[in-house]
Amino acid sequence: AESTITAVLPEGKIVLDTPSSSGLVVRTFPSGHRLIIAEAFSTGEGNRTIMRWRPYTALTNTSMPSIKPEPKVGDQLVQAPYRHRAIIIAPTLKHYQESAQAHPNLELVHPDLFAAALNKEGEPIPKRSHFEKFCSAYGIGVVVFALEGHETTVACPSFEHLQIRTTQIKSDANETIKPFFHRLGEIKRGLFDFGSSDIGLFTPYYDQLIGAR
Repeated sequence: AESTITAVLPEGKIVLDTPSSSGLVVRTFPSGHRLIIAEAFSTGEGNRTIMRWRPYTALTNTSMPSIKPEPKVGDQLVQAPYRHRAIIIAPTLKHYQESAQAHPNLELVHPDLFAAALNKEGEPIPKRSHFEKFCSAYGIGVVVFALEGHETTVACPSFEHLQIRTTQIKSDANETIKPFFHRLGEIKRGLFDFGSSDIGLFTPYYDQLIGAR
């Protein structure tokens, strides 16, 4: 589904002609070609016709001159173009497998890739900014958080809640892999970074990160 921008507001906001979820701002040229201008996502204020936007960086080429177009009236918002691609954040392999089986229609990106990205940055504690960057880089539209007793699915990068379901899987704290299930071993901080490397309790950390409801 597509919505049309009817106004561009200060502070990085746009107004749409119809309610929308997160997506990509696209401009159509007279030739028929379409260009991705920006990413748009919920303001969190409950009004789904007003969205926040930021430059689209997934296709950035550092060897080329930087072009930074901004949304304008008449551009379209294409809703959730990557909603079929997801990553599962789970404390154990058991949680991961249960969640994967519950979502057979999702194309899953393995958490090893996210762990590798965090390891490259020397950051063992994932924050929203890390998810946003990873989702943009890998064309991911959904993050599934398989937590203790419940599972919360959010859109990425907006973290708009899409689904919450109850689960029966429990796990011992000694089985939990932090910051989430992956197979790459310990994610270490950078050489001269002496901050914490532990997210603490798995479910409370991610509930707070995603804004549990």
